[in-house]
Amino acid sequence: MSRALAEASRAMEIYPKNIPERNNLGLYAMYAGDFDRAIKEQRIRPRMKTPFCSGTWASAFLQLGQGNATQAIDTYRAAAGVDAEGPRSRPWGS
Repeated sequence: MSRALAEASRAMEIYPKNIPERNNLGLYAMYAGDFDRAIKEQRIRPRMKTPFCSGTWASAFLQLGQGNATQAIDTYRAAAGVDAEGPRSRPWGS
């Protein structure tokens, strides 16, 4: 995973707005055990104004991985308000 993380990091240097690659970077960081970096990447995606990659589910998984079960539950519950078009009741970034 460390090599995949390095390759995805390089891809982000070249194509910083590539959403699927940003998603991969966050996942590789998570798989490599770098939860802080994975969370950072999950927080960037919603600011990219793309409903496809809200990062809600991955964020909850990362919170659970860090031992924050209560926070993960809250994040999963928040995901109930998100569908394929994005958040139903709030604008991005709120």
